[in-house]
Amino acid sequence: PDGLIRTLNRNFETSVNILPLPDGRPAAGTANRVYPILDNGNLETGSAPFPPFTGTPRAIAPDGALYFEGNTRPDQRSPLVKVSNNRQQVIAGAPVAATVDGQAAPFGLWNPRNNSLLYASSLDGKTGILEARPGQSPRFLVGGGSDVGDAEGKSATDLAIFGIVSFTLDGQGNLIVADVYRRRILVIGTDGKVATLKANGEQIVYAPIGVLNNLQRIAADSAGNIFWFQQGNTPTNAPFTADVAVWTRATQSVSISTVTGL
Repeated sequence: PDGLIRTLNRNFETSVNILPLPDGRPAAGTANRVYPILDNGNLETGSAPFPPFTGTPRAIAPDGALYFEGNTRPDQRSPLVKVSNNRQQVIAGAPVAATVDGQAAPFGLWNPRNNSLLYASSLDGKTGILEARPGQSPRFLVGGGSDVGDAEGKSATDLAIFGIVSFTLDGQGNLIVADVYRRRILVIGTDGKVATLKANGEQIVYAPIGVLNNLQRIAADSAGNIFWFQQGNTPTNAPFTADVAVWTRATQSVSISTVTGL
């Protein structure tokens, strides 16, 4: 009710996925196993509801079938396997090497305007934001070029982007890129031209600090306002507290919101 997140089991492994069992009980999905979670927060390791499998549990269907991402088919890349009545069945897989290799949060965004997947990655020794469409080779939307100067007004594909960057789409289809290595936020219009995000006429310095500085999270809402993590810390005996910067399109200004328990 007070908006804070409190940990019930302080020793819980953060890499464990929570999967609801058909009867509503929570289960812990770990590598190669699914274990029910007892009321006291401990894992019921002595009772595995599914036969042994090799892979990462992803979901449990209402009929009790388990779906996991595994390697039972070496000719396929991480196939999706269904386990039902002690029988395994490959549901989906990729029999060719994957061309999408996202390396930065949010790993991928779907652009409904042209049915394409956008992701941050490297291609032919260059880094940036790529676009993949069904049946086509990935292409750079941002980066892939050699220009290391001022980005204002230039084509996004002429720029050299250093390192994998975070990005988002706003409601107008503009691509927002958080370039932490150049300490700037780029706004790429639907025409492929670049504008550097400014507030009160001055370029915004994008330099998040604190324990989340390696995440470089950024987001935009349907109105085109942009949000990003500015800095944060964990005070003694208190939850993590973060400062979130908000660029408001209507005023072209930045304000800071402090979020406790983020």
